[in-house]
Amino acid sequence: MNAHYGLLVVAVCAVVLGLFIVAKPDAMWRFTKWRNRAGGFATGERTPTWEWSNRIVGGIVMLTGLGAAFGFWYFDQIVEEERARQERSAPSVDPAYPEAVNDR
Repeated sequence: MNAHYGLLVVAVCAVVLGLFIVAKPDAMWRFTKWRNRAGGFATGERTPTWEWSNRIVGGIVMLTGLGAAFGFWYFDQIVEEERARQERSAPSVDPAYPEAVNDR
């Protein structure tokens, strides 16, 4: 069940990060300049293309978080359905008693 809570952490972090990316473009531009400078790349000016791509990335991160939240919400139902499916596909003869099969 630890995966259940891990999924919740991913969902919350992704939604918060996505909101931060969209709400704080100035901070993201400073981060972009720092990352480029650390990688040895020259950073130009902040263009409308960068603004547009920043909003798209923020939206994708938020959608990822919402998808993880959806998975968290239905995790128990998915686990129960999988257990029921495995029980339905279980063999009807107990493999611990092969003589029951051989007696027929």
